[in-house]
Amino acid sequence: MSGNKQERGIDALNQEFNKYEQVDKDQSYHLSENQEEDQFDEDYIIPTCDMDLFFKGGKEGKKKFVQQLGTALEGIGFAILTGHGVDTNLWDEAENQVTRVFDKTSREERMKYYAQRQGSVNQGY
Repeated sequence: MSGNKQERGIDALNQEFNKYEQVDKDQSYHLSENQEEDQFDEDYIIPTCDMDLFFKGGKEGKKKFVQQLGTALEGIGFAILTGHGVDTNLWDEAENQVTRVFDKTSREERMKYYAQRQGSVNQGY
């Protein structure tokens, strides 16, 4: 790969920035829009971790939950949490509020909160 990371711009791959990541991402993908096709593992299943182990499983349950969550986050950095007790109606409310932000605020107003990060696909408001 010729040129430094900054010069490569939309041709840069995530693998060039591995030392900055805290998770193991085996896939290669572009950090921005690019004409080439990215690699994605369509068969990957995000691990599920049951928080009941932590809340109700005593010392051993907490240990097991922490191990499960740690293993999940070392993978791609995501886990599905169950047994947390959060009312699922809050998900709908959160979606409504996010939509409201985009429907009721101007682009100029939202840009005050735009994340200015280099070398990451985690960009947004």
